[in-house]
Amino acid sequence: MMAENFVLKENLSVAKAGLRKLTEIFEVTSFLKNYDLVDILLDLSNYEYDQMVHKSMNLLNRYFSAHNDLFMRAMQAQVLINDSSVAVYNDLEEKLPQLRHLSSNKLGDHEASKLAQILDVLIHYCHLEGEEEEHHAMNQSILYNNGVLEDCFIILEQEIDVKLLDQYKGLRQVFEKTFTLMRRLAKGNGVVQERLFDRLDLLLATEGAAPELAEALTEVFTNNTHTCMKIGQHQVQKIMALVATHKTAVPQFLDLLIAIVKVEELDLPLKRNQSFVMTFFMQYRTEVAFLIDKDEKAREAILTSSNSQNLNFLISIVDLLATCAEGENRFIESICQTIFKIPELLKILNNPNVSDNLKRPFLRFFVWVYLNTAGGMIESGAGDIPHDPAMWGYLMSLCGTLETVTEYANNNPAIVKQLLKKPPSKNPESERGVDRSEQMRGSLHYLFDAVMPFLQVFCRNYYQPDLASHPSEPANIDLLAKKFEMFLNVLSPLVSIEHQMQSLVSCISVLFSALNTRHRGDGGVPREIRKWGQLSGCQE
Repeated sequence: MMAENFVLKENLSVAKAGLRKLTEIFEVTSFLKNYDLVDILLDLSNYEYDQMVHKSMNLLNRYFSAHNDLFMRAMQAQVLINDSSVAVYNDLEEKLPQLRHLSSNKLGDHEASKLAQILDVLIHYCHLEGEEEEHHAMNQSILYNNGVLEDCFIILEQEIDVKLLDQYKGLRQVFEKTFTLMRRLAKGNGVVQERLFDRLDLLLATEGAAPELAEALTEVFTNNTHTCMKIGQHQVQKIMALVATHKTAVPQFLDLLIAIVKVEELDLPLKRNQSFVMTFFMQYRTEVAFLIDKDEKAREAILTSSNSQNLNFLISIVDLLATCAEGENRFIESICQTIFKIPELLKILNNPNVSDNLKRPFLRFFVWVYLNTAGGMIESGAGDIPHDPAMWGYLMSLCGTLETVTEYANNNPAIVKQLLKKPPSKNPESERGVDRSEQMRGSLHYLFDAVMPFLQVFCRNYYQPDLASHPSEPANIDLLAKKFEMFLNVLSPLVSIEHQMQSLVSCISVLFSALNTRHRGDGGVPREIRKWGQLSGCQE
């Protein structure tokens, strides 16, 4: 076999014999044949010799990393385990050649229409049947393993002139559906999120479907601590520049920044990212903050107007500022305090013409900029809040909101269970009562995301019973607590998200602790509330 004139293809039997001989040699000369490598390396790591410890631990890391990598690859590949998965795979075998043929060629209107139809099918595979917000992990893996994500990147390489978008309607539709498919693939899928993050700079430079691009990238950072911590300052600047470029046309870029600033599932605001966003907010303030820099009357007019673009942008930027203010950062609080004053915020919160969904970011802004601050109530200007008539008027209005939502949940438990899973959109048409269920979705998330944190802060730090000067306040708090208790009894069986249950229990505990506890045992917390606290793992 070692001769120069030996031809492998003509002597296959000799080659097989040679392989058997090599295998025997490897077996005989194996120094680790009857030894446990892990035990040996662990023993070496006990020596007081830094270099030996370092190298033994490095080998252990490589050994187990290889096994872990192999296991994860096996898990990723083990997806065709039922008939529906096989059907999806067979359909992909038929459609992917068509998709790849179309995506690699210049697209006319007819070709773009065919490609869009294929993309619609792939988008449908990524979520559970009848549940668009619930991702289908198995189908996501099948699509990813078949290279669909790479196909998406190839589609986005198509040239499009943004100045002539009307002439590229078919291609623009393909871009929109491609980004929608990316978003569906990334939802709840860390592998896809990492792949998209690696292409972040390329994606940010892609033009033609800005709203869908922003929504796809938002999914990359939603509840993903790893990608949020890896994003660079220059990338945050690019996103803020896109906000300045598109303004009210694409408020979704502001939602992207919100996802970058806070890991919502962990309730974890990231101070590093908050600083990045506020730095570039000040740099682009003229282009970005033109709506919030208007006078009070102009801002109120936007909130009650039918101009959906201005309204969506205003709501999103207030939500972003509120999220950046979380974490008690005095610099950010001082910037935000120059934008909205307490009387204006209370006026908005007490305005019956502003829907609950639109009040949500303003109440969050109020909590994190004025109530729960690094400087305390006097420095923030909230010293008069405990007995402010407008404040108590708002607290009493919450009784009506709680009563309305409780009645709706009691009559429509199945609908409410679904409404709790998905946050409301910023579409003013639904907020103005065209769709009752969407209106209730806004009220539910307003209560969970804004009202409950507000009540906890107010009752702990600002509620100061004064029977001599303000005799009605304890009775008002008692009424609010009773309404909230009714709300909890109806909503708690419908809640499936842990942090929502924790919010319920924490809020009711604080409310009852604020009351006169003479007629209640156990610190004012009723027995059923303690039961829910134990189930949710919360402390009373």
